[in-house]
Amino acid sequence: MWVLATGAPAEVEKAEPPDWLEPLVNASGLAFQVRQIPALIQASLLHAETEWGDVAPEARAAMTLAVNWAFSAERLLEDVRENMQSAIDETTAQASLRWLTSPAGQRITRAEEKASTPKAQKAMAEEAETMERASERGELLSRLMHAVEAPKHQLDFIFQVQRAIMLGLDPRNLSAAEQMENQYRKNRSILEAMMEEQILSSFFYTYRGVEADDIEPYIAFSLSREGQAYHEAAMRALTLALRNAGTRMGERLAQLAVEATH
Repeated sequence: MWVLATGAPAEVEKAEPPDWLEPLVNASGLAFQVRQIPALIQASLLHAETEWGDVAPEARAAMTLAVNWAFSAERLLEDVRENMQSAIDETTAQASLRWLTSPAGQRITRAEEKASTPKAQKAMAEEAETMERASERGELLSRLMHAVEAPKHQLDFIFQVQRAIMLGLDPRNLSAAEQMENQYRKNRSILEAMMEEQILSSFFYTYRGVEADDIEPYIAFSLSREGQAYHEAAMRALTLALRNAGTRMGERLAQLAVEATH
């Protein structure tokens, strides 16, 4: 809320963050994983270059700067903190922290953090086809995947970033963005089903060193009222942060295109 005063611009007085906010962002692994995002995008762009052919050094440098600016880890984290603070109540936060700081919760988070680095993502892609997949283990990880609603959140990430970049490039693309949204909504169940195999493969890699005795309580927490509220808030916080970054990326790409013509 703006507080008006005579003779000087008003300033917004930000409320002090709750005591649970920073411990929750760290214990959840969000802080660590968000800091990997710029490097992950750069690695993705380098991979794309091999498919596009040679890319001029100046274009590569401009793209690198654009990614680092738009997807600044600290800016993403600022958005995540703000969104988490507004989406989680004290009861949910404390229940989530109890799980996340438990021995099993910490082992789960460490595994997720280790799998989120560019090096791990590369290894995951290389080992996907050769990794052994026991059916019993697959059933367990499938239950986890659905408990945390991974396909739903993954699809939201993709859609929101694509939409944001499109509108950042040109706000007049609203009708195209609406058309894309309608297609996502119409085909959502099909798209989520198509993503399940890829997500399950990533879960085999991510949790390969985690015992079932740790995964079972993770599933139980994720299906609880507090766990559902926590996952929904955390994924929404990250999705909104990525959407803002996508907008910045689109705007920067539009600016680069203008500069290239002068």
